[in-house]
Amino acid sequence: MMDPMAPTILLFTPTRVLAEFLLVSNKTLGKRVISKALVLVEITNYIQSLQRQVEFLSMKLEAVNARETTDGYPSKDGPNLGMAKGDDVQLLGSWASPYSNRVHMALNLKSIDFEFIEENYYSNKSDRLLKANPVHRKIPVLIHHEKPVCESLLIIQYIDEVWNTNGPKILPSDPYDRAMARFWAAYIDDTWFPLFIELFKTPESGGDEARATILAKISEGVALLEEAFGKCSQGKDYFGGDSIGYMDVVLGSYLSWVKVTQTVYSVKLVDESKAPGLAAWAERFISHEAAKDVVPDVQKLVQFFMMVRAATSSSSD
Repeated sequence: MMDPMAPTILLFTPTRVLAEFLLVSNKTLGKRVISKALVLVEITNYIQSLQRQVEFLSMKLEAVNARETTDGYPSKDGPNLGMAKGDDVQLLGSWASPYSNRVHMALNLKSIDFEFIEENYYSNKSDRLLKANPVHRKIPVLIHHEKPVCESLLIIQYIDEVWNTNGPKILPSDPYDRAMARFWAAYIDDTWFPLFIELFKTPESGGDEARATILAKISEGVALLEEAFGKCSQGKDYFGGDSIGYMDVVLGSYLSWVKVTQTVYSVKLVDESKAPGLAAWAERFISHEAAKDVVPDVQKLVQFFMMVRAATSSSSD
């Protein structure tokens, strides 16, 4: 499945102004101008990604120093000696991609230090990405000891197996529970979220009936996921029980795009009255340490969505 598109810092003011200008003038602007605007946004996001990476590594260094004993040797409560270092693990992804974000969250759950490399996959794909994933030519790609692993669900399973002593298990230990988690993950990726992509592609004018049909199908999916949450969580906070698991990172990676849809189309998809369990779970998830700095800011994502839609509209005129 192709990545359609998720970090939290708002665009610089000049970029916001540019986005608004593009939305007003997209019928008269050429494709080249809008493409350059998208590149400008990606450059801004890349700089912000580097800033967050520096902050993250600084916090890790402070934590390691705090756990060391006075003689310079790690204490018994010190860092896991099997933990991968930043130069061992790289993630090729994009701030707006739910597929990249779920891998980022899985790495956070396992306390893995890694280097995040922002890929501008809406324009020219880098040689690094094409070399790492020559088959599908898309993000995300996890590079571990110079060996690439592709496809987000496979990457998460790889992370859970390689760093099986780090943090909580992501996939359930019980074979049946594990099969169910994979079943629902496949449903979310292959059936439910593609409805959002279909919705995004409907024409702005004359597509009311098509949008209503798609939104109804999305709501039916929400009802199914509410039921699945009740069964998988068994009354606990997450699909994975007491801690975030496979289903949590898969569905949680889409939460910002769900909110974008609610904002753009003025609808309520996860209604507390109809899906109380799922609504409460969503709030807990986006506040979790592994997710809160990865889940994209909704307003920033709305701006990104509008610019991409303007560019697509311009190219089809």
